[in-house]
Amino acid sequence: MNKLKRISRRLSDLLFYLFNRKKGYSRYYAEFYRHEMKEAYKKANLPKKEKDWAFKRGFNPWRIRQYGLNENNYKSIISDRDYFYLYSINNSYSVFIDNKLTTKYILAPFDKFMPKYYFHILKDRGIMKLMDCPKDLCENIEGVLQLLERDKVLAVKQAAGTYGIGFYKITFDGNDYFANSQRYSRKELSELISGLDDYIITEYVIMHSELAKINPNAVNTVRVTLINEHGNDPIIPFAFWRIGTKKSGSVDNVAQGGMVCKVDVKTGHFYDGQVLIDHVYTDVKVHPDSGVELEGYLPNWSIVINELLNISNYLPQLKWLGFDIAITEDGFKIIEINSHHGLHKAHEYPKEINDFLFRELEAKKKKYGC
Repeated sequence: MNKLKRISRRLSDLLFYLFNRKKGYSRYYAEFYRHEMKEAYKKANLPKKEKDWAFKRGFNPWRIRQYGLNENNYKSIISDRDYFYLYSINNSYSVFIDNKLTTKYILAPFDKFMPKYYFHILKDRGIMKLMDCPKDLCENIEGVLQLLERDKVLAVKQAAGTYGIGFYKITFDGNDYFANSQRYSRKELSELISGLDDYIITEYVIMHSELAKINPNAVNTVRVTLINEHGNDPIIPFAFWRIGTKKSGSVDNVAQGGMVCKVDVKTGHFYDGQVLIDHVYTDVKVHPDSGVELEGYLPNWSIVINELLNISNYLPQLKWLGFDIAITEDGFKIIEINSHHGLHKAHEYPKEINDFLFRELEAKKKKYGC
């Protein structure tokens, strides 16, 4: 009986996958959508009536309270189902930015706004030097450790990772070695780094000193949404600032326990701090660890806006971009660019974004006869 159930489940999954592919879902999301929604409904501690309501309308169940969804507003917010369906809005050109290493090469004319890239680790190729690696270092783990001992701090991250998963902030204080604040011997750190696959080792970006007063333990990136619908008319309609906490550790992602502030895209004014508690945004006035008030202005904001628009004009093939940038003393650095960034704040999207996404949705459904 159990074997028959497994076969039946696999057949059902296959049919669902083929059905979604025919409708226009990408290979990835045709499968991911079913898995993601099944897991969400299984884990959501909500009344069945609410889960059924969300399922019928294409939302993960926790969006009901996260977004404040009801019959009057749900049609004005892009659903998880429809957003999965839209991938990839950038079509095949998303490959420009889906990998951090590719992004570095593509943005060579804007290299001053990229971190320095030192090493690339591939299991079947070993440790390879990248474009910014000092010439005197060897192309092996000893070269990595020598660089760490020289610079004191480096970032180690997946070339194509998301949500801060798999990120290591490695440091050397003159005596001891650390990865994400956990002490390692030199040998243990060597084994950790050598065992990674498709990771890059880069400069650890040091954020602006004023912003570091709020939380000095993560890079605290600003997510900037950019739309370039026709290839020559980029706009920046939305941004929010992510701030790390003790809970999130070396990363600032909301999914890992970080927090957010709203950002006025015209002025760089940040305000209305929030943390996620049981998938619901809860207002906070001060940072939970440092106690610093969560309101002020992001430094170098005009530089950020102007240069991101320039980059978008340089890459006219890409019309939907989520920049994660770290503001530094003299400007900013691009940590990564997302071609299909998450919907954590979709209920706050302005009209420009909603209109754009629903136009894209209508066009794709028309293309596939849905």
